[in-house]
Amino acid sequence: MSKTFILHDDTLNTQGFRMLTEGADLSQFKKNPVLFYMHDDWSLPVGRWENIRKKGSQILADAVFDMEDEEAAKIAGKVDRDFIRMASIGAWPPISVSDDPKLQLKGQKYATVTKWLVREGSVVSIGSNHNAVRLFDNEGHEVKDFDEVVKLMD
Repeated sequence: MSKTFILHDDTLNTQGFRMLTEGADLSQFKKNPVLFYMHDDWSLPVGRWENIRKKGSQILADAVFDMEDEEAAKIAGKVDRDFIRMASIGAWPPISVSDDPKLQLKGQKYATVTKWLVREGSVVSIGSNHNAVRLFDNEGHEVKDFDEVVKLMD
């Protein structure tokens, strides 16, 4: 089974920032396009992403589940039956951010991430925006606060 997901778009997330799709570097992700459930990278992937591409302000990819893995097949069934419809992209710390007001959206609290690396993609039950964003530091630990991300860039 293969299903196309929007992994990311340019909208503002619930954390108060946004990441520009045009600034996403997909090269590392394409080398190892792991598909996790709920960003659980301590567990084995439940599949892989294929046909990873940018289209306008979106990053799209096709989820291919490992149907020989019982847990992956269970998650694939939830996706196939439309109980899970959302995906989320995992990103490394931003390469660059901008405080340019022209890049700010209404309600945005933090700078706009203009360049960033994609780490992984997950199917999720609820994301932080239309296409959830999850950030990691260089040691692979999740960054839960955008202020921490800004500190990583200093």
